Amino acid sequence: MKLEEELEFKNKQSHFEKLFTENKFYTLRVELEEFLKKYPNHVDCLLKIASVYRELHNYSLSESAYIKVIQLKPNHPYVYSVYAELLFHVGYLDKSIKQHDRALSIDKNSFFSLYGKGRALIKKSDYKEALKCFKLALKSKPDSEDLINSMAACYKNLKLYKESAKAYKSITSKKYKHHIVNINHYLESLYFLGDKNLFYSALDETISAKILSSKTASISAHAAVRFGEIDKYSFCNQPLDYIYKRSLIKDNILSKNDMRNLIEASNLDTAVSRRQELLEGGKQTSGNIFGEAEGDKSLIIQHFLNIIKNEVQKYKLSFSNECEIISSFPEKYTIRGWLIEIENAGFLKPHIHDSGWISGSIYLNLPQDRIGEEGNIKFSTEGMDYPNDGKKFPQKIIDLNLGDIVLFPSSLFHSTIPFNSNQRRITLAFDVIPEGN
Repeated sequence: MKLEEELEFKNKQSHFEKLFTENKFYTLRVELEEFLKKYPNHVDCLLKIASVYRELHNYSLSESAYIKVIQLKPNHPYVYSVYAELLFHVGYLDKSIKQHDRALSIDKNSFFSLYGKGRALIKKSDYKEALKCFKLALKSKPDSEDLINSMAACYKNLKLYKESAKAYKSITSKKYKHHIVNINHYLESLYFLGDKNLFYSALDETISAKILSSKTASISAHAAVRFGEIDKYSFCNQPLDYIYKRSLIKDNILSKNDMRNLIEASNLDTAVSRRQELLEGGKQTSGNIFGEAEGDKSLIIQHFLNIIKNEVQKYKLSFSNECEIISSFPEKYTIRGWLIEIENAGFLKPHIHDSGWISGSIYLNLPQDRIGEEGNIKFSTEGMDYPNDGKKFPQKIIDLNLGDIVLFPSSLFHSTIPFNSNQRRITLAFDVIPEGN
């Protein structure tokens, strides 16, 4: 029987992988569940369906599958590691570390768990312990881009900017997969170091290479104010002028019932409260809400996706081509979305969306008893603890109403103003991401 099930799974494996690669997770789920009815203890199938459940945001079923594999393979470090990654994904950092430690008790040199444990420790702001994990992992994979990037992040958070700049420079010079990301981290380290000449030398090289990035634009705009220089980076020199707002309810594009249905379809009420540095007093859904959804849920999700696509086109037509953000707008892009719920006195700290071209929000629920600017969104060219040397940075506050959509350059720092209310503030946030990012 064992040989029979292995042969059957092997014959179907390429088909399963194809479905997974094509993001046909619901179809794959059905087929894997059928296989498990026949062979309920097939480890590879259980591992595959655990990944599928995770992609479908059914984290309880994913966890159950991993636990069953652990029962079947208690001495296999990989199983503990992948289970740990699921726990990390949903925000259970201590539990994730515990599972990585179980893997390391079996194989102390496991790169996967050393790296995974380090990532969880970073999320807990324990940068010194994270560095210890990364240095051990470095012995087996000294050229790992992700690993060196994580080490550099630790150095930066420990304010060891020379070390972080050196690390980022080492992977920038090799032009790894995430080349632009690495360049931005390098620029950021130089900026924190405060060496104006070295920073602008590196920025000039970036401009000469004709690299367009929202993150680079944020750093450049901030530096221009701090150092009293002209902003030479052309992605979006006047980002506050490129904010777009429209009422989807007044224009009969969206109904209150649509918004209630999306909140229900998103499973927001059962979303795990995740520890995030940026979000205080709230929670957000995991993954991409515009990924494959089951049954009727996909209809309302697709409805919102179509609305956003139409508004993105209107955004492009609303502004001149003088700015690179419009003239070089990507022909092909994907849209990634998630829901954010903020409770009384909660807020989002100033941040940007590194991978986006433009970003946006649709306001699904707003406290009706807000006073003044409470609960509104604030934009600025300042944020993320960038040094400002006491300089004043331009800002703009956008007054919000239920059903509004707001689009803006991803290079703009944005945050929410705390509010005093027992009612929830619920937002559909999204990024327009150039294909390939």
